[in-house]
Amino acid sequence: VGNSFTAPALGTLVPGPYNGDKLLKVSISHSGISACTPAVGKEPIALADDETLTCSAASVDTATTKATLTGYYLYDIDKYGNRLDEGQFVENGTSYTHQTGDKEIEWIYDNVKYKVDATFEGGSISHSSASGWYNAGEIAYISPINGTRRYCGWDGEIISNVMKGKRDLSILVDKPVSLSVISATPWVYDAGAKVLSNDLWTITAETVTQNGNSGLRLRNATKGTAVLDLTDVEADTNYKVIGCHGKANLVGVFTDNAAVRTGIIAFIGPDVVYFDGGWALSCVFEGCVNLAYVRLSPDFYQFGSYAFNGCKSLEEIFPTRYEKCVSLGRQTFAGCGKLKGDFVFEILESFAGDYGLVFKDCV
Repeated sequence: VGNSFTAPALGTLVPGPYNGDKLLKVSISHSGISACTPAVGKEPIALADDETLTCSAASVDTATTKATLTGYYLYDIDKYGNRLDEGQFVENGTSYTHQTGDKEIEWIYDNVKYKVDATFEGGSISHSSASGWYNAGEIAYISPINGTRRYCGWDGEIISNVMKGKRDLSILVDKPVSLSVISATPWVYDAGAKVLSNDLWTITAETVTQNGNSGLRLRNATKGTAVLDLTDVEADTNYKVIGCHGKANLVGVFTDNAAVRTGIIAFIGPDVVYFDGGWALSCVFEGCVNLAYVRLSPDFYQFGSYAFNGCKSLEEIFPTRYEKCVSLGRQTFAGCGKLKGDFVFEILESFAGDYGLVFKDCV
């Protein structure tokens, strides 16, 4: 900042049209870079006529960002901050002092790369880039590889609840990314106690055979939060999880325990082919208000009534095409206002209630 600049006036932002004898707006070609002074702002900086402001920027070479500063564009702007011309490019420019008029300076960077740092304690990470560095705008494909511990979801500042449940991630890299795997001990099934568990989840479960499918049916989750990923259950226990139990008293496997009901954000059951109930009450996920992502078997054939009733955060269910699903229960998806996609049920036989109740409040 120039010596003649007075600190209280810097950053004085007012609704457009912006007041001040002159304006200076600062922008940058890649939003993930923060190597300029003053920092990038959405609104112009209002300056008095006798004030000046010196801007500077530099190339970047840090542990998370690499970028070459090639210069800057200088634009005329109006009192609303809109550009009035195509701008003048100053090659290799690293400094600009604003003295008169209303201007926007845009710092231009080239060869921009960001680091995607992903860690998995007790496992490893597969990157589409061996070095972990990606060009700005490139898609990073990242997958966990189990070791002594099992993948049980992702964590990180850019990760939504939907993304936390997706084992294989694809991320548009427009800034540095730091991710970590939520991990758990291998699954154990105690046949005598009828309990499936690891160090994050405890679920009562029983062996069943339904429609030619044999495996475990989950009955009641008494401990657990965040992501429930059942992908590794068969490898760890020799049992597949094929179903989820529902109860006729409006209490389902993930709804009986309040901490589980509000804590679960994603369910991955790649071998789950049915929910108890059909037209009868099932309520497997009823009231799981933070559940955002569900993955079931492509051979899934039965939703019970109220299965996802009130799951107001639910955005994605996979698959979206059901070749074997014969039953949709009453209010199966009622209250799922964020649910996205088109669903196809090729051989649907049972449809409890009218269409408006099954998909009530699905906007």
